[in-house]
Amino acid sequence: MKLLMENWRKFVNEEEGEQFPPNDDYENSYFPWLNHISPLDSSKFDRVGGGTYREVYSPKSDSEDFVVKIATNRRGRIEEGRDMNEIEFEASRKFPNVFPKAYSHADDWSWVVTERITILKPDDVHWDELIVVNFPDIKEFISKGKFVYNGEEKSIKNVLLGADIFVVQNELSSEGVFFHITQALMQGGSGDSSRYKTGWSKKMADQYLGSETKDVEKAAYQIIFDYGMKSENDPIFNELYRAYTDLKLEPSDWGAGNIGIDKMSNLKIADASPYFEM
Repeated sequence: MKLLMENWRKFVNEEEGEQFPPNDDYENSYFPWLNHISPLDSSKFDRVGGGTYREVYSPKSDSEDFVVKIATNRRGRIEEGRDMNEIEFEASRKFPNVFPKAYSHADDWSWVVTERITILKPDDVHWDELIVVNFPDIKEFISKGKFVYNGEEKSIKNVLLGADIFVVQNELSSEGVFFHITQALMQGGSGDSSRYKTGWSKKMADQYLGSETKDVEKAAYQIIFDYGMKSENDPIFNELYRAYTDLKLEPSDWGAGNIGIDKMSNLKIADASPYFEM
């Protein structure tokens, strides 16, 4: 087991105002259930979810605050689950505003302990909270912004309504706004003229914003991206872009099931979703 003690003690001191002695028994004394992860003692954990490469459990004694993500050997590829655990641990340190806090991990990355968040489901009422807290300016920009395309003034909202499966009474839903944000993240750094261009953005845009996405929609996404990357316009957008390009993640996977919010409704990426060649 390995724990970044300095960061963890700092977090505990900030959150709870408690002091803990710096000794080797600290990890097991604060997280006694760590001793029951490998092998997993099912009497001390509840399964709360899972995916292709990992299973997620909550310790019964700390179920509201923590989860353990355990790499599985489905498809005979346990390495992917371990890679995801390592990436998420790194991401929580490098991009703390968009990833859950991570506290401890196995030496071989077979498991990682993170804060528990609320995972958003399709049509979840919490999508409204996510947008209001994290992207209020971008939502307003999408709703009222305009741009010129082929010599004609276009409404961003009207352009995207035709590409949105999350439309309610001719309005963009909060879930739909986030969907368009993920599209803008992929499109924005892919163009030759973009100051933020990266090879990874180009790869993702080519793969997920290909011929099925109209050119006018791509133009709208570029306008949203350029607006969102300005630090004063919802800085979470900027951090999402840096996380996605730095860690080579797939924003196309960021939706119901792997996006969540913490207790303050801050956006959290529940599943790092690194790109795996199949």
